[in-house]
Amino acid sequence: MAKWGIQVSRNCVLCRTDAEETHSHLFFACDYSRQIWSSFLSRTGESSQVGNWEEEIERLATKQCNSKTHAEVLGWLLAATVYHVWKERNARRFQEQQQECVSRLREITIQLHRKEQFRNKWKRVLDRLNSYPSLI
Repeated sequence: MAKWGIQVSRNCVLCRTDAEETHSHLFFACDYSRQIWSSFLSRTGESSQVGNWEEEIERLATKQCNSKTHAEVLGWLLAATVYHVWKERNARRFQEQQQECVSRLREITIQLHRKEQFRNKWKRVLDRLNSYPSLI
């Protein structure tokens, strides 16, 4: 919006720092989104070290997973994390509402288990995610 000349704060509303709200910051450098993504990475047996936007996309694009199913679950989790971070950002910026990371983790986990109903082969991978997440 700032690029269009609309006067708006450029600071990240999720981590409440002076960091500029770029897509790389918002989805992988911001403490809020980093906690969500690193929680899913560690719970699926991945290194919980979160990189920047390009590194995370590269991780998934070149991932040599134990199985195709594992790669599918990671891809779905990344998409859901990006969606929920964006949703949280908009709720804070435009509606003055907020949810803590753990609430977003629960929402994503519930959605993932609903999705599993249509993909029986995901069951073994999702056994690691069968309880509500807590922040690590």
